[in-house]
Amino acid sequence: MTATTAGVRPTRGRAHLHRQDRPLTAASGSGVLRGTYTFDFESGGEAANHASADVWWEQQTAVQRQLVPWNGAALCSLGVVGYEQLQHDDLSGLSYSSTPVTANAEGTNFLPDGAVLAVRTRMGKLVKVQVLSYGYNLSLRWEECLPPVRYLLCRATIGSAPDWLVTRYVVDSSYVAPDGSTRGCGHAELGAAGGIVEGQIPESGGRFPATVRISVALDFRPETELHGLVKAFVADVESTGVNFLFEPNQVVQRTRLLFDLRPAALPGDFLLIRWQHTSSGVVVASGQQLMEGSGLAGPGPADCEIVFIPDPISAVDMSVDITGTFQGAPLSRFAQTFLLSEHAVLLRAATDDGQHYSLTAV
Repeated sequence: MTATTAGVRPTRGRAHLHRQDRPLTAASGSGVLRGTYTFDFESGGEAANHASADVWWEQQTAVQRQLVPWNGAALCSLGVVGYEQLQHDDLSGLSYSSTPVTANAEGTNFLPDGAVLAVRTRMGKLVKVQVLSYGYNLSLRWEECLPPVRYLLCRATIGSAPDWLVTRYVVDSSYVAPDGSTRGCGHAELGAAGGIVEGQIPESGGRFPATVRISVALDFRPETELHGLVKAFVADVESTGVNFLFEPNQVVQRTRLLFDLRPAALPGDFLLIRWQHTSSGVVVASGQQLMEGSGLAGPGPADCEIVFIPDPISAVDMSVDITGTFQGAPLSRFAQTFLLSEHAVLLRAATDDGQHYSLTAV
């Protein structure tokens, strides 16, 4: 390429980097910018046209030279300072100008060997540039300075459950990144005692995701005959991060039947407890349990816990039917419906003649 007339910009701005010392990327690189050529710090290579150029290495005369910002790019000459330690925070606090940086072969030269230049590209990126060797051609190295990534904490607190009921929790937290991909921000397997699962949500493009998806899977003890359950939640990302609380009662409905029987049950006594959960008159779950006299005798109230998983079905009440023997005689049949909001029911034995008993809920 022939030299341009002094003071006249080339008809087609170009940059050419040869003697490449290491692979060029949009983030960093090194090479030689020849006189009269332009350079694109956005792509880290030759400017394809005027519109894609950030700077022009203008040769006004054989002596007068200047680095000219183009297309809204701006420059700040720092002189001979430490290059390696410069970070985004350093460059973001500088005053940038569209005024060309003088770099004459004789006299004033702000781009001698070792000089550092800050460039704010036409797209707003901040790039640090160092002159390795000054001349008609500039030997340069450059590196885009990215802002430090900020993080918010994603914390999921999992409440405890009876170890006879739950074997483990599996917790996964994730968010959708700006590119549409799903990225994790927390994972753990916990026992029945529960615990805290923490992860980080990074800022991207100057903002955080609006929500985080938290999935909690529960595995139940085989003897409960309950199927595993997966529950998904969407939590908002606040300025302080995500603080999510999961309690087992969110997916497991428990009702305790407490039997305070007086006089004490005999060894041959028993109670057969049957229950049904209904929704709009339709039975959606049912079960039964046999309690023998040895378990009813005390010293405290005997306990029968009924477990129901309402998701994905719904129920508002539970009907309980109890038959059996007490004090060696047939027990009057007990049948009553309870709201699921009643988490505990106390039952006692009553008699009118001292021989025949019935159960009453108190």
